[in-house]
Amino acid sequence: PPSAPSEEYSKEERLARAALDRALIVRGGLLLPPWTLEIEKSATYFNASSDAISIDGFAILPVLVVGDIVSERIRRDILRSAVTARLGLPRNFQLDIRFPYGYELERIVTADNKERTQSAFGLGDLEIGLTRQLTKERGKLPDLLAGLRWKSTTGPDPFRLQSNEPALGTGFHRLQGTLTAAKANDPVVFFGGLSYTANLPARKPFRGLDLAAPEEEKVGRFDPGDTVGFQLGAALALNPETSVSLGWEQRFTRNTSLNDRPLPGTFLTEATFRVGTSYIYAAGRSVDVGIGIGLTRDAPDFQFTVAFPLRFSLLGNGR
Repeated sequence: PPSAPSEEYSKEERLARAALDRALIVRGGLLLPPWTLEIEKSATYFNASSDAISIDGFAILPVLVVGDIVSERIRRDILRSAVTARLGLPRNFQLDIRFPYGYELERIVTADNKERTQSAFGLGDLEIGLTRQLTKERGKLPDLLAGLRWKSTTGPDPFRLQSNEPALGTGFHRLQGTLTAAKANDPVVFFGGLSYTANLPARKPFRGLDLAAPEEEKVGRFDPGDTVGFQLGAALALNPETSVSLGWEQRFTRNTSLNDRPLPGTFLTEATFRVGTSYIYAAGRSVDVGIGIGLTRDAPDFQFTVAFPLRFSLLGNGR
């Protein structure tokens, strides 16, 4: 038929961009074809460190403290795994659900070389997202995608734990809106995006609200503060099976407030430089590896992620 050559060319072009498309799907710059399901198992390791000074005593003057001053070096190792399901839908929609399940270990080393550890294992906060492609690339017009994501509170609430174990949940619902653009300039695709996250306030039990009875537990209204972020990056296809990507992510989070009073030192600035690669080793099967390097004090020092997505068509006519 007359359309056969063009169809064959379209198929070859799609195969040549397979690894590149995979990198864009992870970053929200591309959708799965309709009724294509992708199941991704991933694991992420975080390492963060900070130095703190703990004072056990009382102050006579602002510069004179009576008591013990202890220097602590806090080293946190976090390993979190997750299963993510993505489903391409008609009319340029995509649905995704993320089930985090992981392990967290915290090591604290003091100046006198004493170390204490605490750990947690279990379910994190479930996330559900819906993305729609608003425009398709044409001339100078890029692909433009809008997304809405909701995070639940299925993980352990850190305000209700009975011990000092790390919490795998945040205790707060979160609603995030994103806008992502992608523009191809073969063999490179440039992408960028904006995001706004509303961290919804909630009433939580907390000690120290009453200065007259600091050990008494009372309920206060916590507002974690909203987050504004953006990302910039590029993905390069090395061959039909392999792609690499570079990206920069920046987030600004407003101060957390307690009973409408801002808490000092809770304004966060997170910047991360990311490098990743995707390799397709069989039809519908690939492996993704990514490294993140924290550029600010509020970002984890180092992140390493490995993911194994499995993709197949629910209609039985694709990979």
